Amino acid sequence: MKKLFFVILLLSFLVWAPSQIFGHSHLESSNPADGEELTSPLEEIILQFDGGIESISTLDLLDENNEVVELDQIEVEGSSMVAILSEPITSGSYMVSWSIVSEDTHVLDGEFSFTVNAPQEEEELDTSDESNEENIANEEEDIDSDELENEPSTEEETDTDIASSDENSSGISGGLVFIIILALIVMAAITFILTKKKK
Repeated sequence: MKKLFFVILLLSFLVWAPSQIFGHSHLESSNPADGEELTSPLEEIILQFDGGIESISTLDLLDENNEVVELDQIEVEGSSMVAILSEPITSGSYMVSWSIVSEDTHVLDGEFSFTVNAPQEEEELDTSDESNEENIANEEEDIDSDELENEPSTEEETDTDIASSDENSSGISGGLVFIIILALIVMAAITFILTKKKK
């Protein structure tokens, strides 16, 4: 009787133990992975478990000063959990501390770390500033070129005005000379006629 009871107890344990051991949802993979070094800005964290998890599962992201990094939202669907960051992170060491409730209502938690070493956006800003400076310099050169092109035309207009003035002066002088000559001719003719009458 004792042997039968022992056998039944052993069989019950063999049936119950796997369900307790394998019924929990364990972390299967993550992005970023534990110990990974990223070379591009991080915008979201993805955790994949080997079993379903409840919607109340959550995670925290801590920086190298052990301060919590703000997350925009956490989405739980099936066996995956996605945390979307409020702002992309570009550098530093971080730790993810997660806590889930598996489908068998057991609570599991864990953590992993990663680093981010992405190029700073300041380089792009510097490049943009340089481009703006070049554009401004080119615009100034264009303005100077336009001014230089306009200067000869102004001089030409001035020369034309002077020439016109000279022509007008020449015309006036020529007319005055003609009038004087004509007056002299008339006076000579009158003198000739008067002299002839006296004779």
